[in-house]
Amino acid sequence: MALAPRRVPCSATLTFIQSIHLMEQDVPRSDVLIIGAGPTGLVLALWLTKLGVKVRIVDKTAEPGTTSRALAVHARTLELYRQL
Repeated sequence: MALAPRRVPCSATLTFIQSIHLMEQDVPRSDVLIIGAGPTGLVLALWLTKLGVKVRIVDKTAEPGTTSRALAVHARTLELYRQL
């Protein structure tokens, strides 16, 4: 019975894995990861934070937007905001 050859990761892979490991050590843990810092993501983060859940928001832009990302706010959304 022949054994399968053992794979050895290249140095670039090791560097990537090591950098991920180092990033995990520096970043505080969160319970929920929210992708997108638009109106929905931010309200979700606010709601969960009020419930005691640790959140992390990740957005594709590095800085806050200069224009509105919500063209209209519906009545049901306003009801939700009132509860916050």
